[in-house]
Amino acid sequence: MYAYLFDSFLQERKYQHDIGQIENRLSTLGIQGKIEKMTILKNIQEAARQAIKRGVATLVVVGNDETITKVLPQIIDSDVTLGLIPLGPQQTIARALGIPDGVVACDVLSRRILRRLDLGRANAVYFLFNLVAPADVTVDCGGQYRVTSLDPAGSLMTANFPPAGTAGQPDDGRLELIVTPGRGARGWLPGRRSSGGSVFSITKAKFTSPAGPVNLTLDGQVTVKTPATVEVVRRKLEVIVGKDRAF
Repeated sequence: MYAYLFDSFLQERKYQHDIGQIENRLSTLGIQGKIEKMTILKNIQEAARQAIKRGVATLVVVGNDETITKVLPQIIDSDVTLGLIPLGPQQTIARALGIPDGVVACDVLSRRILRRLDLGRANAVYFLFNLVAPADVTVDCGGQYRVTSLDPAGSLMTANFPPAGTAGQPDDGRLELIVTPGRGARGWLPGRRSSGGSVFSITKAKFTSPAGPVNLTLDGQVTVKTPATVEVVRRKLEVIVGKDRAF
């Protein structure tokens, strides 16, 4: 059984044609289900919780990266499969999963190619794609070694979906810690290198900042303050993916 949650920003007039096409295509493919369209008075997190209580097998999020991060915490500890129909800007997660925009995503749903993916977790907050930290954060990798940026203009990223040129995968039981210098900087830290910086494979690490608590940004939407324990949680989420996925 499918359920479809349309984010509230899709009430804008410019999306109505796409929504009509999507609803028609779902019916044609025989994968229609209960459709709920969010408003400023209807909360998508609560709608997701209620759909899970009703026993939905596949919960399809219609929206963008922000929509996914809203729904993700509700389904993590359930047996529900996540599906996506991307509409609107900010589609980093959908691109990585190989899901095309708009009505074409319905055909991806109907093919039902499933993958069980790892998630990252910072303290009690999960992330699917990545975590970005300021350059002055120190990362203690299980007490074996510490990583920090040599460049104050650089950044640290912990990726579940590593960028092109790195060896990691979102189902390999590890996260990739990527140290990227600012433009024109020199002096890489030891570690495997990619065109984007030095790369360290981790399963658990402690993030701290000598200047006091700083924000870590999860999936570009949610923030967690240091100190934070960041770790991989293996095979936590089942998701429908497309053939053009990045892994």
